[in-house]
Amino acid sequence: MTTELPTVPAREVGNTIPTRAGIPVLHNYLQFRAAPLQFWLDTAEIAPVVRVRFATNREMLVITDADLLGEMFQTKARQFPRSKNITEKDKLDDAQTVFTVPTWDEWLWRRRMLQPTFHRKQLSGFAEAMVEETQKLVDDWDDTISLKEQMKTLTMRIIGRTMFSAPLQKTKHLQKLFEQISHYSFIQSSSVIDLPAWLPTPLHIRTRKALAERYEMVGNIVKERMASNQPQGDLLDSLIAASAAEEGGFSAENIIHEMNSVIFAGHETTAMTLTWLFHILAQNPLIEQKARAEVHAVLGNRPATLADLDALPYINNLIQETMRLYPPVYVTLREADGDQTLGDYDIPAGTELLANLRALHRDPRYWDDPLTFNPDRFNNPRHKFAYMPFLVGSRKCIGDSFAMLEMRLAVPTILQKVYLRSAGELPRESASFVMEPSGHVSMSVTFTQL
Repeated sequence: MTTELPTVPAREVGNTIPTRAGIPVLHNYLQFRAAPLQFWLDTAEIAPVVRVRFATNREMLVITDADLLGEMFQTKARQFPRSKNITEKDKLDDAQTVFTVPTWDEWLWRRRMLQPTFHRKQLSGFAEAMVEETQKLVDDWDDTISLKEQMKTLTMRIIGRTMFSAPLQKTKHLQKLFEQISHYSFIQSSSVIDLPAWLPTPLHIRTRKALAERYEMVGNIVKERMASNQPQGDLLDSLIAASAAEEGGFSAENIIHEMNSVIFAGHETTAMTLTWLFHILAQNPLIEQKARAEVHAVLGNRPATLADLDALPYINNLIQETMRLYPPVYVTLREADGDQTLGDYDIPAGTELLANLRALHRDPRYWDDPLTFNPDRFNNPRHKFAYMPFLVGSRKCIGDSFAMLEMRLAVPTILQKVYLRSAGELPRESASFVMEPSGHVSMSVTFTQL
């Protein structure tokens, strides 16, 4: 049994940039608003590079080509920085982070300060904590759960323990704060009307409150740690140490903002991947059986450890295939810094370019039978830029190793303990700041031992 997915037919590759047909004034905006996720798949069917317009004040090039995206992200990352619609569009606070700074030099400095925090050797010490938090969460499950909410809770607890050595007692409240901020970010990035930040709209008021509460919760943890001067061996310690080791390093305010941005970028994306994964397994019993067999053969009933990961290749493939069809970050925006070229295309200064990752991961030019969920496909060679759930190049997600470690340990731990089956309507793909399943994703829980 395979998960039903929309069809993406093959099409020829050319060098002429077509414009997607629309209506006067609003152009393609109503098409996008009616079905945001399908819009990007439909656009990819037209050509590898397509011009779309959202009303009269915004135009972009939609790119669904592995070579062009590899060039943009890897070899010309400096020439194509993040779009100003992300870094400079009217914001409700003045926080600057590695995700939002407008200049290359500022980004490079912040990235260099953060990099030691996410070094693989540093992360390896958190494997036990990730397994323990997963076990504790599953042990508290009832007969029916909201899988989406439980996976958000899990990733937030893991972040609390590994980044702050704190239980984040108000996990659910913190989740709600981030959901509000995420909703605002999606509305801002996809809107054709830029409302000034000072305007007291309900959305602005709710988001300002969420930002303030989020800052206070995380800020208290950071300030108390810095005042105590008592290391806990977590990621916050690494960031404080790296800042102290360099003249002009991060201030306390910098650290608070960066930690907030890491939580924002990391917890929901990982939670949605885990949600999709267990939904897919419930619909594909043969794939689930193969995953469980591997877990049983390698682990039996003992907890997973860091040393087991290489012996669980199918679990790794399962995670990768989930992110191929359901990438949490399904599009991302760049902007030409001056007049540039990309492949054979001349790109004028200021042109906004959208990397269509959702369609790239389903493109039949790069994937055999691309709409079938098949973890074994990751045993075979592929175009090196056809798969980029964490992007590639210098601006590849700084938390990719953390996220993969977390998922590669959480998935076998959950499979050891429970069978999950759909207990309500099957979810649809829903567009937000990340691509998430609609509804709560209700699942029935049967406890078992492999």
